[in-house]
Parts: sequence; structure tokens; C-alpha cells
Amino acid sequence: MVFSILFINTSLIQAKNETLTDKITKNNTLKNITLEDIFVYFSSFFEEKTPESYKYIQLNFSWLQKWSRLEKAIQILVYNDKLPNLKANLKWIEKVNVNSDTFYSLASKVLWTNYTKSNENKRVDYYDLELVEESYRVLKNTELYNKQINLDTGTKDVLNSVYEIILTEHFDKDKIDKQKLIYSATQWLANWTWDKHTTFFPPTESKDFMSSLAWDFYWIWTFVDMPEPWKFIITSPISWWPAEKAGIRWWDEVIEVDWKAVTKENSQNEIVGWIRWEEWTEVNLKIKRWTETLEIKVKREKVHMKSIETKTNWNAFIMKINWFNEGISTEFREAIEELKQKNIKKLIIDLRNNWGGYLDEVVTMLWYVIPKWEPVAVVKYVKDEWSYISKWQNLLDLNNYDVVFLQNSGTASASEIMIWTIKDYFPNVKIIWEKSYWKGSVQNIKEFFDGSSLKYTTAKWFTWKTKTWIDWVWIEPTEKVELDEQKLKDFKIDTQMDRALNI
Repeated sequence: MVFSILFINTSLIQAKNETLTDKITKNNTLKNITLEDIFVYFSSFFEEKTPESYKYIQLNFSWLQKWSRLEKAIQILVYNDKLPNLKANLKWIEKVNVNSDTFYSLASKVLWTNYTKSNENKRVDYYDLELVEESYRVLKNTELYNKQINLDTGTKDVLNSVYEIILTEHFDKDKIDKQKLIYSATQWLANWTWDKHTTFFPPTESKDFMSSLAWDFYWIWTFVDMPEPWKFIITSPISWWPAEKAGIRWWDEVIEVDWKAVTKENSQNEIVGWIRWEEWTEVNLKIKRWTETLEIKVKREKVHMKSIETKTNWNAFIMKINWFNEGISTEFREAIEELKQKNIKKLIIDLRNNWGGYLDEVVTMLWYVIPKWEPVAVVKYVKDEWSYISKWQNLLDLNNYDVVFLQNSGTASASEIMIWTIKDYFPNVKIIWEKSYWKGSVQNIKEFFDGSSLKYTTAKWFTWKTKTWIDWVWIEPTEKVELDEQKLKDFKIDTQMDRALNI
């Protein structure tokens, strides 16, 4: 765990907690301080050193306004293990005033400070803040000192002992790169979870991975995976973009990039780095497709993908969902409003090559079409399970529409949640083409002080009706229609979309 050591004197409080100091009266007393103010204040102790990945934490609290200062504060505190991620209702938190006794009690639980007071009627003042901050500063300095002693004197822990023996007693100890030793060992720890979605990224690879989540870089527009060393796979090219236009297909294996061979020594993000370059340049890929070997040139373009693209074709409203990124639920609602303004009763939702995204976003999207108070998904964590319940009145009654989903082997995770849940509630929904990918787990990202990060599985989701775990359970199509790749490449004729329009 990474701690941020902060000593905030009275001159710094205003800079760090503007909303808190707004409530300071002329006699230096904090008046009408709520629990929300206190949580925001406590989070400031950790904010500076907390990686941006804290935003990915899925909070279990209800009545928590999205993107509010309170949500941010609680995410930071949960990330740093200062608050449990509870299924608690926070509707009341803005109104509960905090006195000095409550303030010290909370500081003891969250910051582990040891000052206590018992004066229920006393308001929180600058003196209280200084005592807590000083206590926290001393506590952190002591922890770091003790930690350094433990590192110097060694430990009985096997992993640390092996590391120390190699560095001190191995014959070639002077040739050993300490950093690579640590990162390699950590990568093996992640690999031995036998979970392909759990991965450790050293700093450079971590930076590449985090930037890929932002979808703002020069790329060939495709999702990739490396299920085992030296096997770099195109899991799904994104429809109508460079890789697909050039003839790249899902499950193609890249064996060379610009005449540089892919070996077991290369990490996934290293190979991704080979493919990235300036916009409008070309990358030469040698592809292994079953027993065939192909050489394909792909032009790079800047990736800045819209989450949802809509268009009207004949008598159908087509909604192409590229992936479930942050904020897509708002775009989905806008797309629904656009559909409702048209006299169209056929809705085609294209989820081909949609690799997933944020679980909370697809849950919110399902609220717009699933009846209120009905469950949309069940997520099982290590110690409990959580049912996501639809909280909105029907924005769109799918019983009034002819709904067709387009899916393929690149349709995964959040996409599968959407299809399976809607199909459960609306059995007449049709699904075109092949089996889906079968990914039914939820990942979190933890960044570390050196820039490295760990992506790891925290939960698994199940269908609301049968509680079936989607991993290894494909969503079978209503009708299988092969994609005519030659027609798509030469004439931009999408044979699967044509079938969806006419089914």
C-alpha cells in the first residue's frame, strides 16, 4: 500500500480543501461540517499519491451521485483500504453534522491516528485539524522507518528470502538486473493465477496499457491479446477501420511486425509498441491464419473512437456500439431518444468486435430498457454477491420493436451481459451470426508508485435469471450467417447486416 505523507498546516488547508474552509467562521471554528465534508477532507491525505485507476473502482454504496466530490473521495479511500466498500445508503450523509468527538473517532478509524476527545457539543476547529495531521505525519514516518528496517534485516517470507539470496550469494549477482528480477517474478505471480485476465505490467507496459484504455493514440484499430508467450493474437478488428479494411481478421496470429519476429522474449505491450507509430504511416504484418501465412500492410490512424454510432437504413434504426467506455450510458440514452423520434420499429444493435468495457455503464444502459426494480445482472465477489437492479422507468419498451443483435467471436464481457439480459426479458430478440467470446469476469486495475500496475479479476458476473456464469458458456445465435469477406473488402457489402435488415 502506498501512503501519501502530508502535514497540512492552517495555511495549506484552504488550498487542499476549499469546500471545507468555506465553512470557517471568523473565530476559526468549522461550522456545520457534514460527514461528506469530512470524507472529502480525509481523502485529501491520499489523493496526491493515488493513481488515476482509483476511478475504475465499482462502489457498492447507493445514493451516491456519479462524478460528485463525495464519490471521488470514497473511491480514493476505498482504493487505499481506508473504507470498506459497503452496500450502504448514503442519502443522509450530506445532512449529518460532525462534532469534535465524531471527528476524532473517524480519524482514528480512517487515518489510524491515536488522538481522542470526548466533547459532543464542541465544533471542529483548526486545533483539531492540526492534531490529527500531526498525528498522521508521525505515524507515517514511523511506519516507513520500520519498513526500511525490515527490508535491511530480511524476512522469513520465502519470496523475499530468495530475492535476497540471489542478490547477495549468487555467483553472477553483479550481472543481475534487480528491477527485471522483481518485475519478472511479479509477472509470474500474476500468470500463476491461471486467469488470462490477470496481468502485471511493468512501468512502460503499464503506461501503454493505460493509454490504450483512453483510446487516444495512433494504431491500426484492433483489439489484441497474448494468451501465451510468442502468441500475439488479433482478437477482433474494429469494424470499418484500418485493420479490417486491410484484411485482418479475428484470431489472426501476428508472427512478425515490420520484419521483426515475435518471440517468447517479447511482452504484449512491447509488440503493441512496435505497431504504434505516426499517423498515416504503414506497418507490415506477417499473419498466420490457420495453415496460411499472409503479409498485410495496414495504415495507422489516430484512435479516437465514438462509443455509439447511429444511422437509419431502410426501415431499421442501426446502433453500432463500439465499446462500453466511461459516459457511454449518456450516449445510449441520446440514441434511444433519437430512435423514439422516428417512425421506425426495427432496432439493430451491432456488438460485433465489441470487447466490453465498464460494467457500471452497461448496467445503467440496461436500466433504460429493463422494467423498473428487475435485476439486470448478478456479480459475485470474494465475500458476497451483488444484484444490479433496474432503477429507471422504461425509457424504451422493447416489446414494441423488432430487435436484432449482431455478434461474433469478438463480442465479449459487457456486450454479452447486454445481449443475455435483454434476451432473458425479451425472448423474441434475434441474434445473428456466430457464438460470442464467453468472458464473464470483472477486473480492477491497481497502479503502484513506480508506474507499474496490476490488472486482476475481482468478481464474476452471472445472468440474472439462471445465474449462469458466462465463461465457457457462449451465447448461441438465432441464425448463423457467414461474413463474405471478399464482398466486404471489395464492395463494402456487409452480408450479416444485410441479413439483419431482412430477417
